[in-house]
Amino acid sequence: MESFGPSGPCRLHRGSTVGRARGSGRFEVRNQQRIAGQAAIAFEEARGCRVESVESDTRGFDLISRRALSSTEGKRIETRFIEVKGRAAVGEIALTANEYKTAQRLGDDYWLYVVFKCASKPLVTTIQNPARFDWEPLSKIDCYRLGSEMILKEPLRS
Repeated sequence: MESFGPSGPCRLHRGSTVGRARGSGRFEVRNQQRIAGQAAIAFEEARGCRVESVESDTRGFDLISRRALSSTEGKRIETRFIEVKGRAAVGEIALTANEYKTAQRLGDDYWLYVVFKCASKPLVTTIQNPARFDWEPLSKIDCYRLGSEMILKEPLRS
């Protein structure tokens, strides 16, 4: 795991500012994700990588980062498939089922970039192959079921 603070490559560029939701006092989730994405891209560009955003493609990761390796290693290209998670402060994160399965499939080529402190001074923490950890499964409701006996009990309405 690597971490880079506000004086490092995760500093925001082009005058980006951090905002709070009006009246709520809570940092907006979409702002923290935007800032986290910007920090991850800046981190990768500082490593000399070309970064492609694929977050709208539902591939199980947000970024593809490519970097040519040194001439002593031949003409190879290092590729990272990066999932970015942002938090306003420091807190737990969760992967979707798609992200987790993709991490399992891609192994060491899959990276999780957790950007803490998006509401103040973003801190990028990188984790290679996060599927190797013992994740706690969470359940969510995908659909609701109603039995035929309940449906048939309802009086007919026309």
